[in-house]
Amino acid sequence: MKAWLFSWVRMLIICTVCIQLILLFVTEEQYRKYIQMFLSMLFLLILFRPLLSMGDLGEKLQEELSDWSAKWEYKEAAAGRVWDTEEEDVLVKKAIRQKLKEDMEQLLQEEGMELLDMDCSIRLGENDAKITRISVTTAFAKDHPGSPAKMEETLKTRLGKRYELSDGQIQVSVRQ
Repeated sequence: MKAWLFSWVRMLIICTVCIQLILLFVTEEQYRKYIQMFLSMLFLLILFRPLLSMGDLGEKLQEELSDWSAKWEYKEAAAGRVWDTEEEDVLVKKAIRQKLKEDMEQLLQEEGMELLDMDCSIRLGENDAKITRISVTTAFAKDHPGSPAKMEETLKTRLGKRYELSDGQIQVSVRQ
């Protein structure tokens, strides 16, 4: 018990020192708040690690963290827009679609599925992006015992939460 407690306290101290060093080298003020927020969340995960190991809280928190980071990652391409031209809009939307496709493949792989097709509509704001519609066609990996109808509902719920969409904006098709 003492060794485990000592290890946990040592990890907290090392984490605190590393966070301070990272923040020391971040010179861009516009990125500092995002990095600080991410590092603070990481520190909280380490702080509450003993509690998360009880039950399935760790898995739920991992899913929440994954959804939260995915929600913000696709917006990065729009945050760097300099000009508001049609050519730039096309490039930004292409970058967002690529990021969404990568994220979708990873999400489906975690569920034992593979992405067959994905389409989405994106609205660009001045410095951000908003997904207005998403359509996903997927299939179970070999020998997956899941139900297509249940998985469609699960994916709809997860995508709605992840990308802040209503049920009407999400279309999911699961094939056997």
